[in-house]
Amino acid sequence: MNRPIWEGIYAHLDEVPANGPGFGGPVWIRRSLDRARENLARYSASGDAPAGGWARESPLPLAAAMVCAGRDRLHLLDFGGGIGNGYPAVAHSLPPTVALDYAVVETPAVCEAGAAFFQGDSRIRFLPDMNGAGPADLVHIGSALQYVGPWQALLERLCLLAGTAIVFTDLMAGAVPTFATVQHYYDSDIPFWFFNMEAITERLVGAGFRLVYDVRFESKIIGAYQPLPQNNFPPAYRLGYARNMVWIRKAVP
Repeated sequence: MNRPIWEGIYAHLDEVPANGPGFGGPVWIRRSLDRARENLARYSASGDAPAGGWARESPLPLAAAMVCAGRDRLHLLDFGGGIGNGYPAVAHSLPPTVALDYAVVETPAVCEAGAAFFQGDSRIRFLPDMNGAGPADLVHIGSALQYVGPWQALLERLCLLAGTAIVFTDLMAGAVPTFATVQHYYDSDIPFWFFNMEAITERLVGAGFRLVYDVRFESKIIGAYQPLPQNNFPPAYRLGYARNMVWIRKAVP
C-alpha cells in the first residue's frame, strides 16, 4: 500500500518526526538538475513564440518584467529557488538591456550544484543562507515557506528586503487552520506546513503590501493535475489547491 504524500497533524514543525536527507540528498539534487536542464532547454529554444510563460506556471516572469519597467537593473531574490528554477524564464522575459542579478537562497548542497550548473553566468548566484541576501526589487518564494519552522520571522525579513513586490508560487495557504505535517519524499520524511491564508495576509498587509494577483495553482501530482491528495486528513484540514500570488508594496502617500 502506498504511503500518503502528507500524514499526521501537528501544532509545529518541531513536533514532526523527520528522517532522511531531505533536500540535501542525492535524489533531490538529481531531480533538481534534471529540472534545471529542462528549464534551460525550454527557454533556449529558437522560435518566435513569446516567453511569458504557460498555464499552471509561476507569475514570476511577468512580475519581474513589470517591476523592472523603466529600469536598467533588476535585483531578484529567490528564496528556495532550487537550481535556478525560475531563472531561465525571468532572464528570457526581460529586455536584453536590463542587468539582472538573480540571487538564490538554498541549502548548501543545492547551492553547490547550482553554482556548477550555471558556471560562467554572472547573472545568477547561489547563497547558502540569508546573510548575503541584500535588498531586492523583487522577492520570490516558490514552494519554500512551508519548510521553514519560524516562518513568521522569515516572512517579515523577506518583506523588509522586498523593495517593490513579493511573488508566491505554490503557496500552501487557504481556508484551513495553520498546521504542521510530515511530507513523505522517497526515503525522507520532511516537516511541512499548511497555512491559514488570513495569517499570511495579516503579516503582508502589516508590512505595507497589497494583493494584486491571486489564483489557484494547479500542479501535476502523481502524474495528473488534481487537487492535493489529502483524503487522509479531516475535511477541515484539506486545502484543495495551493495558490500563486503577487503582492505590491503600497505607495507612500
